[in-house]
Amino acid sequence: MLLCYQFCLEKGIIPIWDCDALNAPSVNLAKKLGFEPLTVYHLYYKSIGS
Repeated sequence: MLLCYQFCLEKGIIPIWDCDALNAPSVNLAKKLGFEPLTVYHLYYKSIGS
């Protein structure tokens, strides 16, 4: 992921981070890389087989 992020910055591409707000490791990495939250939205899903 860090290589992709660095590539974007070198090429002038604005990177965007999207993850579930409850995915703490992903949220923490995004913050570490300097991303700031724009909005929080709800995700709905249904498990297969239930």
